[in-house]
Parts: sequence; C-alpha cells; structure tokens
Amino acid sequence: MLINVSAKELPSPVNEVSITTQQLLIEDWSIDLDAPWGVSFISEGVALITEKKGN
Repeated sequence: MLINVSAKELPSPVNEVSITTQQLLIEDWSIDLDAPWGVSFISEGVALITEKKGN
C-alpha cells in the first residue's frame, strides 16, 4: 500500500499520526521517502508516521 503525505498536510512538528485505511483511501495521500519522517504499520489498516531519527 502506498501512503501519500505532503509536509504541509502534516502537523508540525511531526510526532505521531495514526491514519486509518479509510482516511488513506479518502485522502489518497502519498509519502516522500526522502522526507524527514518514517512510516510504520502498527496494526491492520493503521500507519504510524514518526520523525526519523538521525539524518
């Protein structure tokens, strides 16, 4: 599943944002893999977006 998230759509600073599958389908977000946040799937249909550590 591809998650699309633009920086301006995220809270600042980015800490933890849970996104449900329904929200993803409705918003049709995408994520820039070079952006300063990471995505982890923590449960079915839920993604956790966190700030990357280090670089």
